[in-house]
Order: sequence, then structure tokens, then C-alpha cells
Amino acid sequence: MRRRVPLASPSREFGYVLREARNSRGITATELARSTGVSRKSIWAWERNAGFPNGHWFLALAQRLDLAFRIGPDGWSVVP
Repeated sequence: MRRRVPLASPSREFGYVLREARNSRGITATELARSTGVSRKSIWAWERNAGFPNGHWFLALAQRLDLAFRIGPDGWSVVP
């Protein structure tokens, strides 16, 4: 069952959605990093919009957090 996460909007950047999804599931940044194979430093940077994961890590995060994203020419959005 997918959890509801706010849809992306100009004020809801990827980092915000990532952090909210992680927190709502009670997962620490360290746990998320270990379970997806990325560094905690990368999770920290992505949550602060200091970077954006490549396709592989983007999919790993979506799977771990049970989120569905739509990526298109205008950017990305969370699929409810």
C-alpha cells in the first residue's frame, strides 16, 4: 500500500519530498543510505537540494520508500 506524500510543486522540491517520505516511515538518513547503497552524505545533500540522484539512485530511493515518481520533460512529480 502506497503512503500519501504531498505532490511536487514549485515550493516542494525533491529534497522536501525525500525528507518527508523518510521521516513518515521512521527511517533515519543512515538507514536509508545503507539500504540503498549510497552514502549518508549523499542523502543529506539530496534532502537539502544540494544535488539530485542519478537514475539508478532515484529508482533505489523510490523502491525503498515505496514511492512512485513520474519524470517528464518538465521535471518530476510524485504519483499518488
